[in-house]
Amino acid sequence: MVALSLARSAVQCQAAASLCIDAFVTLPFPAAYHRPREISAWADQLLQRTSTGERQELVLALDEGNGLLGCVECGLLPAPPCRPGLSPQPYVANLVVAPEARRGGVASALVAETEELATGWGFAELYCKVDRANIPARRLYDRLGFRPIFVQQLPADWTNKQRSNVFLVKPLT
Repeated sequence: MVALSLARSAVQCQAAASLCIDAFVTLPFPAAYHRPREISAWADQLLQRTSTGERQELVLALDEGNGLLGCVECGLLPAPPCRPGLSPQPYVANLVVAPEARRGGVASALVAETEELATGWGFAELYCKVDRANIPARRLYDRLGFRPIFVQQLPADWTNKQRSNVFLVKPLT
């Protein structure tokens, strides 16, 4: 059974930051040296963003023993480039599920909670931006009803690979 909760403490932000760092960040060698510092910095940013009183929340998925299974941020960000003139819109961001909890509905539950937040804030659409090469994430969002609306080309990285992001939108009912 998965319980959803809004993060309100530094300890919760620290646990979420650890999960995010392991999923999203390539640490320089030696990683054991850099990881604690990176987790601390990410946790500080999470706590700062969620404690401003603005529309920014960190949603946690917890197991029965309050162990962290996953997390997602929901907050207002600038509208996609294809929709200029729109005020900031709600986005799903930094969705991550612990490896041992994947394919168990945790990500779907977390996204459903962000939909509830966005609806409660009075919005009719929920946005997401995902790396075009992240096929598992794109499949998840497609299955949850998100549709692509814009592809953003990014400058080549240090490996000279061309990267791009796909902006997705889901109408909320």
